[in-house]
Amino acid sequence: MPGLRHRVLLPPLVAMGLLSAGGVQASPYKGVVPGRPQVPPHVHAGAGAHTCSWPGFQVLPDGRTRFFLLLSQPVPVRSSRSGDRFVLELPGVRVSHRNNLRSLETRFFPTPVVRAKLRRQGRKGLRFVLELKPGTADPIVRSEPAPGGYTYVFVEFPPAGG
Repeated sequence: MPGLRHRVLLPPLVAMGLLSAGGVQASPYKGVVPGRPQVPPHVHAGAGAHTCSWPGFQVLPDGRTRFFLLLSQPVPVRSSRSGDRFVLELPGVRVSHRNNLRSLETRFFPTPVVRAKLRRQGRKGLRFVLELKPGTADPIVRSEPAPGGYTYVFVEFPPAGG
């Protein structure tokens, strides 16, 4: 029956507080957001280790797309582009949680990127691989300090058509 799954699944989700009655998420996002004064308490940096604690992305109000990595400390970052692939190399960096290796699927958002994924390079470090939509302009890569002694690495794309 059409719609039966929604009638069966939605009430328990509303009861658990995961959805409001209108279908909108009831609890606020508790992940990492650049500009917030603190990082979530479950994000850990290994003692002395260079770690990536959080990959993420944002569509900014002005239409720019920002991908970001939360690192335990500053590291030299190298970038390259080959066709529709943009790659950041993060030497000596590892992930703090295996879950951070999952793809960020962004093709359904108004971004110039299809997906972004952290990949291990053995003991050499990590690569942050962004698969771009055709005709995407080169992004700007920059770093800045984050709360708690962390560092953000930003990969920012101009607004579509900009």
